[in-house]
Amino acid sequence: MKKIIILFTILVSLFTGLQAGTDIYFGNGVWNDKRGANYGKDALARLIKKDVLKNKPELIAKYTPIKLSFNWTGASSTGDIDKMFDVVETFYQLRDSGQLDESTLFQVLDAFLSSDPLRDILMEKLDDIISENVRAVSGANLVEMITQYESETLENGDKVLLVAHSQGNLFGNEVFDNLLSDAYRKRFNMVSVGTPANRVTNSVEPYTTLVCDQVINSNKLLPSGIPFHLEGKMGCTGAEESSGHEFERSYLENKWSYDEIVENIKKKLRESVYLQVSRSSASISSVKLYMTDGTKSILVYPRDVDVHGSGEGGSVK
Repeated sequence: MKKIIILFTILVSLFTGLQAGTDIYFGNGVWNDKRGANYGKDALARLIKKDVLKNKPELIAKYTPIKLSFNWTGASSTGDIDKMFDVVETFYQLRDSGQLDESTLFQVLDAFLSSDPLRDILMEKLDDIISENVRAVSGANLVEMITQYESETLENGDKVLLVAHSQGNLFGNEVFDNLLSDAYRKRFNMVSVGTPANRVTNSVEPYTTLVCDQVINSNKLLPSGIPFHLEGKMGCTGAEESSGHEFERSYLENKWSYDEIVENIKKKLRESVYLQVSRSSASISSVKLYMTDGTKSILVYPRDVDVHGSGEGGSVK
């Protein structure tokens, strides 16, 4: 009896009260104003409703609407397009994360200034000017994102699932690193698409990168010397736009990448399932364990069942 009581105490402390929901966010990449970022969010919403939630009203009510974690384009939150600013901002994010060991951005300028006796001083000053301005804007954008995640989701005890594309992954990792507590970090999950980063929060999965993504897997658009995040593992069908990098016109047009993104989202939603403890009477020996996704509960102890559900009700398969 003593062992049963101890076990029950441990189970209660671990599992009781842990039920929570999941808010799904879209994090846009470079060169998107607010309107373009919302197009990406809406495309993700259509994918999730159709192929993740299978158009089930109870699941749609639970996991939508999809939220936007807006990665500013240019030097303001209005999203006025400034492509060069985004390139420089991405460079500093990669360098600050340790993926760039040298100031690759300045190699061309260095060549032009090679004969100038003040070259080193000028280069250092230029770096300071650019980095100070870019980091100020990038930092303000980061604070806005963290505030949104914490106030709208994490403070309520819910979980975040961020589906991030391109530079949105760099911001996603920075958000993860700078959240208020370890408890918040445990409830912050990410699915990466076309990412230049070398990690997905504190792991290397799940991610999807097309072989024909020229922005990620080619030196044509990124400076030489950048270590690729992970080798491209998906084939291309010819349906993609020319760079192979756009969220809608490449990753959601390609059947293989589309299907993998769907499966990665499903996997993360299934990981949002929590265990609860229930007692049918005052007797300690009648402890029962249930697994619930917030829509239905499945008895997992004292009998063996499929913890992902039997196909009935509102579970994500």
